[in-house]
Parts: sequence; C-alpha cells; structure tokens
Amino acid sequence: MLRPRPPPRHWSFGIRHWSFHQVIPLLLGIALGAGSAWWFTAASTPAASATSPEAPPLAWSWRSAPVPTRLAANGSALSAIAAWRALRSPEGGLPTYADRASALRVLLLRLPASAYPSLLATFADASPSSAEKALRHLAAVSWMELDPAAATHWFAARYALRELAREALAAWVARDARAAASWACSLPDEKAALEFSRAALPLLAETDSSAALDLAAARGETFLKQLLPSLLPVLARSDPAATLRTYGALLWNKGKGIALLRETLGVWADRDPSAMFAWVVAQPARPGRSRAMLLSEIKPSPEHRAAFAQALLGQPGFSGGDRLGALGEFVSKWTADDAAGAQAWLAQIPDAHLRAAVLDRTLSFGGGGGGPERRLPLALALPEGETRDHHLSGILKRWAGNDPSAVLTWLGAHASDPAVASVAAPMQASLQATFLGNIARDEPATAVAEWQALPAGPAKSAAVSAIAYAWGQTDPAAALRWQSEQDIPFVADRDGSNYPSGQQIYNWAAKDASAALRWAESLPGDVRSYAISNLTRDQSGKKHTPPAVAADLYAQIQDSTLRTAFVTAHVTEWLTKDPAAAKTWLESRDTLTPEQTAALLQAR
Repeated sequence: MLRPRPPPRHWSFGIRHWSFHQVIPLLLGIALGAGSAWWFTAASTPAASATSPEAPPLAWSWRSAPVPTRLAANGSALSAIAAWRALRSPEGGLPTYADRASALRVLLLRLPASAYPSLLATFADASPSSAEKALRHLAAVSWMELDPAAATHWFAARYALRELAREALAAWVARDARAAASWACSLPDEKAALEFSRAALPLLAETDSSAALDLAAARGETFLKQLLPSLLPVLARSDPAATLRTYGALLWNKGKGIALLRETLGVWADRDPSAMFAWVVAQPARPGRSRAMLLSEIKPSPEHRAAFAQALLGQPGFSGGDRLGALGEFVSKWTADDAAGAQAWLAQIPDAHLRAAVLDRTLSFGGGGGGPERRLPLALALPEGETRDHHLSGILKRWAGNDPSAVLTWLGAHASDPAVASVAAPMQASLQATFLGNIARDEPATAVAEWQALPAGPAKSAAVSAIAYAWGQTDPAAALRWQSEQDIPFVADRDGSNYPSGQQIYNWAAKDASAALRWAESLPGDVRSYAISNLTRDQSGKKHTPPAVAADLYAQIQDSTLRTAFVTAHVTEWLTKDPAAAKTWLESRDTLTPEQTAALLQAR
C-alpha cells in the first residue's frame, strides 16, 4: 500500500569536484540557455573578500536566498532544459553524475510544473542507465511535490513508468485523497483502475469510508468485491463486527475467501473472538473443510494470541477433533513467531490429557513451526510414551539431516534426561556417521582420523560408508580403496547402503578402468560382481561406456568363470543392438571358446 511522501527536503548542494572557476561556466550554460543568467549570480549574501576564511562555494545559495522565480513555461524553460542536457565538462566531455545532479537541482528550482513533461521526455530511452534513472527520479520527485495529480496522470499513461505513477499517486492521495481515488476508479482500463484504486481507496477510507465505498461500488459489484480485501481492514478498525456482517459474505465463498478476510477477522478476533467464531460457524463451508480449521488461518495481533487460543479451546459448536486440529495448527504458527508465549499458554491448560492432545496436534502441524530449538521443548513437554518418542525422534532426525554436529551437541547436553535417552541411543550411530561424512567432503584425512578414534561398535561401522561416500565425490579411487580395506564386511541390507557406491565405481572406471577393475576383483563374495557390473554403468543403471570398450574391459577379468559370465551377458545384449559390430568383436577375440562364440551367434 502506498504511503504519503514526506514533506519536500531543502536541498543543500554544491559541486564537489570542480573549482569555483569551473562551476561558473557550467551554471551559466543553463542560465544562457534560459536567457536569464542573473538568477545564478543574484546573491543575497555579499561576495567574500579575498581574505575571508569562509568564501561560499556558489554566488547563489538555497540557504541564504529566497527561492528564485519560475521560468516561463514555453521558451525559456525549454531552452534551460536543452542547455542542461547539453552540459559538458570544461574538457568537453560528459560531466560526472554529481555535477549533472547538482545542475539539475538548480534547474528544478526554476522549472514550472507545466515544463516537467518536456524534461522527463528527454529520459525516454527504453533502457536508461542507472545514472539516467537516478536523474529521472530526481526530476519526478520534484514534479510530484509541485503537482502530484499531473505527475500521476503522465506516469500512469506510460506503462514502463508505472512505479513512478504509484509514487506520484501516494503524493496526490496525501494532498487530496478524494480526487486521487476518483481518478483511479474512473480509469477506462479495468486492470489499471484496480491497481491504482487499491492504493488510493484505503487511504481515503481512513478519513471517509462512505466515500471510498461509494466510489468502489459505482463501478459495479465485481469491482467492489475485488477492492474489498484492501478496504475491509481499514473499515474494521472502527467496527469489525458490522464490517464483516455487511460485506463478509461477498468474499466468504464457502470458506475459499478466508485468505481475503483473514486480516479483518483478526481485527474482530482481537476485540471479541467468541462473536467472530460465531459468525464463522454461521457461514456455509465447502465439503471436507471444517469451519474450525478455517479459524486456524486467522491472525490475531500478537498480544491477543493467548485470548484467541483460549476462546477457541472453549468455543461451543465444534467437534473435539475439529477444535484440536484448529488449535494445533494455530499454536504451531504461533510457536514459529513466539515460542515462549505459545509454550506458556500450553503449560497453563489444566487438563493434562487435553494439554497433551493439543501438543500432539501442534507438533503434527509443521512440527510446531520454527527451528528444532522451538519444537523440542514442546515434544519434551509431552508425557512419557510412544507419542513423545515419536515426535522427539522425528525432530532430531530432520535436524540431523541439516546439522548433525548440532544434534550431537544437543544430545550431549541432555544426556541425563531419560526422555532424550530413550530416543537418542538408536540415533547415535547414524548421527556420528552423518557428522563424519560431512567432514569428509572437504577434509577426508580429518574424518578418517576422527573415525579411528571412535570405539569399536555400531557408530564406527556405520560411519565407514558415510565417509567413503562423501570422500568419493572428489576422489572415488582413494575413497573406495579405503572403504574396502576396513575390517567391516559389505553386507547387503534392504537398500544396499552397505555396498560401495556404484556411481563412484563408475566415476573411477571412467578415469582408470584397469585400476578400478583390479580393485573390484579384490572384493569378496557377491560384492565383487556388483562392483564389476558398475564399472560400465552409472547409478541409474544406464550404460555409457561404448560396447567394444566394455567388452574389452570384461575380457580382462582374471577369474575365468566370472569373465565368461560377464562377456557372454554383455555380448548377448550387444548382438540385439548392433549385431555386425558384436560379431566382428567376437570373431577377432579369443576371450570365449569357439564353441561359446558359435553358441552366441547361433542364438541370435
């Protein structure tokens, strides 16, 4: 929403970079163009003597002389504008921005309001430089102070200058809100009328609500409905109940318009939450959306949140589940802004079962809002049991994904709390693994040293994969070699996370396939076949290695049984896609026996 501009500032200016003798020709350029050089040198202060310690920087000063008279609109004003645009430095080049701005301020002191369109038209470049934009804004602000109505009209007619039009409108509203609002509501273009009316009508409504409503309604009910969201909060300051009862139904739309009414309902809630609840309950609602849940979207002012929550807690007409859901969502949002206030209100609920139910719902809606430091006290306030463990574990796991070090620190600080200990033990291993993995991204040697200091156990075992995976992002060969050297067997679990990273195996093979193959062959059991198969395919399973290159790599496998299995499987697939190339490769290699080669070709 636009606000009235502050009163005009009295400029105190001087040209900082030029000497007195260089400034005079610059200013005289404007004066000569206007045919009135005297106004630059008409001093009200006597000229300083040669021995004066404080000689003024200019012969004319804003502070020491009255504002000079305005130039004639046609002729001298236009000549002065042209002279300003033609300013040059003493060396003949363009003057600095500071010098141009200082000279422009001098020009604006004499320029009549009617000449501003001519001045601003000289900035018509579609993409003016930042300096030109700054100078244009300087001129625009000066015009807004002289004649905001004319400035608004001129800028509004130029879409690229719509930002300046809104600024000018704010100045016009501050001077004559009714005239500005009338102009906005009467614009022929509906979109422009809405844009400018939303800025002007609320300010008019602050002093004359009837006039604002009449102007909005004069254009039709559709126009009025589109403006009501910006008008109602202003109208509600004096009588929110009457405002909602008169206009609320126009925007309610079976509850879909709750966002448009949220601010107005919040004003009513501050004064009489029970009456506001009753009004909401009386409105129709679309299926599947309870009125109680709609109430959770209302935003009372911070000092009235506790009263709002208390009124909702005791409000008749809602089912228990609806009330708890609305309270949970409302308190969750409250916690995000004011955790201490929300926790204090929750603590004063006398019924322990009801308090626990509200806490549960609060944590279920976005976890209580805000960061873990806001949510964890709510979870700890729950009574012992599965519900508390569930929330504590969920909050800590989400936090660990972003900052495992902070979680470990928090757990250490709460190690003596039985409520924390019950959920911390299963998490310690994965937290430590994530923590060391984060270190390994940039400092693998440090991560390995930290890992070696851990006592044998689940935490140390779990950290191997995490370190290797993070380290392998920059050096897959070193990371995979280190992982396979540890006395921790590769055991495939449900997601295969105990296996080495297939993508990192592929990345290593892309740089040094022979070395990667030798390493893969050194692995035990099923993990060896897994590693070899990933030499030529990425993590998604897509093979990027050319078929002949992959076949040659498989042909280097030292175990004859494994070599035959890989080559046979690969060539069988190759024959379906490029039989001529596959046949040529088979017949030019002795990797397979003649009988095996013949069987493959015959099967095709």
